[in-house]
Amino acid sequence: MRALTTHFLPPPSLASNGTPARLRAGDSSDAQQLQNEFFPTLHVLGAAKAGSTSLHESLYQNGACGCLVDDDVDICHNGKELSIWYSEAPSVALRNLTAEGYSSLFGPRAAGVACRAYADGTPTRLHTWYSANELGHLAAAAKATQKLRLIALLREPVARHLSWYNHRLTTPSLSKWSFWTSRQASCQPWFGALPGGHAPPHLALVRCEYEHWQSKGCQRSVGNATAECWIRSQQASSSPSWIAGGIYLPQLLLWQRRFPRGQLLVLQFEQTIREGVARALDFAGLGAPERVGEAVGGPSIMLPHNNSKPSQCKQSQVHCSVVRMLVPLYKPWNSLLLQQLHRDTATGKAPRQEPAFPEFPTPECIEVQEERPPVNLSLCTPV
Repeated sequence: MRALTTHFLPPPSLASNGTPARLRAGDSSDAQQLQNEFFPTLHVLGAAKAGSTSLHESLYQNGACGCLVDDDVDICHNGKELSIWYSEAPSVALRNLTAEGYSSLFGPRAAGVACRAYADGTPTRLHTWYSANELGHLAAAAKATQKLRLIALLREPVARHLSWYNHRLTTPSLSKWSFWTSRQASCQPWFGALPGGHAPPHLALVRCEYEHWQSKGCQRSVGNATAECWIRSQQASSSPSWIAGGIYLPQLLLWQRRFPRGQLLVLQFEQTIREGVARALDFAGLGAPERVGEAVGGPSIMLPHNNSKPSQCKQSQVHCSVVRMLVPLYKPWNSLLLQQLHRDTATGKAPRQEPAFPEFPTPECIEVQEERPPVNLSLCTPV
């Protein structure tokens, strides 16, 4: 990733989004004012492949603005997430920005659009162990801690893992070759001798990650000790397990240690698909409270369908062998998650917009008698 401190070239004024003309760089008070104005207060944390990109699009459609795309600089992905969040010390780089550079990160997609709030949607942050503290440091420096609204969207973890696998197959060529090459070294003998330009079938990847996760020893107990084991395992790994990414309780506990629970809205992906996003918009300050009721009786604000990448190699159903392997792994974690969420609601800690979190649906699967062959990545270009 290129350094962020030298490449941001701000436009001459902020008139296009209704804010005053840009302040002089180098003045600490000006820098603070710009941080107060532009610091994103809405954060869609994830989970990855659980509709977080679609939820971020809903925020955009209802008055939020976000990370600006620059074709010459690797600032953000898809106009929604800062690239710097994919490093382990984003606050260090962001602190080094000039006042004008910081304010140039966020803005409207088009001139003449008034921004009611600024939003950052980086779906990996929910399960990265450092992100809660990093955002806490940045928000404190911008005097925005109490203004933050955090949203976590959780999906049944087996289906989420398959969706993530399909997503990785269709990423740009340089990324997908390097990703699967890096996995090859750590996933023998599960992958076998992969032909060049091929990825393993989903079942092979699950077997590898399952064995790696079980080797951490975090499934032998429940409660806080197990959550702590999850955190230590993520901290110790240079390539965090995407199976561990479907274990949501420790992730939420990490964020609750840094931010009050009332600032963190937890939604279920499957429920949000059915009921719409009125609750999330009200929580974000972008929707009218009276419209929350519409989410139950017949939603008028549905979750957009974004970031889907159909391709010839997309696997539409999960292998039943995967379900038999992963459901027993996730079941105790899901049970603890439900207990915690229901306790948060009963004690009034959860935001008022948060609905009762239902049990995850049982994942559907298909029996396959023979092992699927390796996937030819040249066939995985999105159609």
